[in-house]
Amino acid sequence: LFIILVSLLLAWSCSEKKQEEPKFTFEGNSGVPGATMYLFGLDSHHDVLDSTLCDKNGAFTFSVVLESPASLALITPDGQIVPVYAEPKAKATLNKDASYKCGWRVDAGETQKLYNSISLILDKCTDRKQVYEKVDSFFAVHPVSDVNPEILRRYIVDIPDQDNKEIRARISKFGGKLQDHEYPTRIKKITDNNNSNILHRSFPNFNYRTVDSTDVTLTTYLKKYTLITLWASWDKDSREHMKKLAAVKDSIKSESFAILNISLDYDTAAWRRCIIEDSIIGDNVHDKKIMNSAMINKFNIKSLPHTMLMSPYQRV
Repeated sequence: LFIILVSLLLAWSCSEKKQEEPKFTFEGNSGVPGATMYLFGLDSHHDVLDSTLCDKNGAFTFSVVLESPASLALITPDGQIVPVYAEPKAKATLNKDASYKCGWRVDAGETQKLYNSISLILDKCTDRKQVYEKVDSFFAVHPVSDVNPEILRRYIVDIPDQDNKEIRARISKFGGKLQDHEYPTRIKKITDNNNSNILHRSFPNFNYRTVDSTDVTLTTYLKKYTLITLWASWDKDSREHMKKLAAVKDSIKSESFAILNISLDYDTAAWRRCIIEDSIIGDNVHDKKIMNSAMINKFNIKSLPHTMLMSPYQRV
């Protein structure tokens, strides 16, 4: 009897453990041996950052515990951000595919297939008018699809010099639960601001610690012209931009000029290595809030790198 009871307890324990951990598996090959792959959430269903190292052949595997479907994004070694629509107890794979603008394709469930199909169409659009027409048609047929926030982000909001009215027009086409989704809600709040021009706006208060452990705040730069750059080590354009700062500093030899570089890196170690490898000059700090940084929200920053010049009295 005792053996039977123990066996039942073990069986129940294993069953409970499996029920507690519904996992999503994501695998593929980055083509870069030893590279670090990053997987993070685009919504509240998965709000942590996962990372894994590729093996000597460039292969990687993520195993993520998910209680419900979640919108994720993968950062590839070439700096591309690839949407991944994850489901509990499901599997997805990453593949190289030149048909897509980002150069990568994720194979997964029906939601992923829907995203892949519309992104292929939008990547081939030759002008903004075509993008609007295709997006409007897609939203009309799929008003509550989980891919809509990412379509809005990638093909409407992140386009340079986008018209706020056009952004709001697309958000209005969302149906049901998507009207309350955190991303369109935040973007609508930003675009509803009548003063969409950031020129002359004041900077938010901040308190950072530099890579060499010096505390800097907004008052540190009072009465100085300060070149502020938001960047990330995983972003190729950012790294090229940061290398040019030495020439800027050399050309402006003044005690009234400073450089502040705010990293939005997910990996602090990678940020520190990049500063050394690229000899990045200036005050180098890391914003732990990353894409929820006060700077991102206040100035509606949509892409990296982003540079602003702060006046001696801390206006843009």
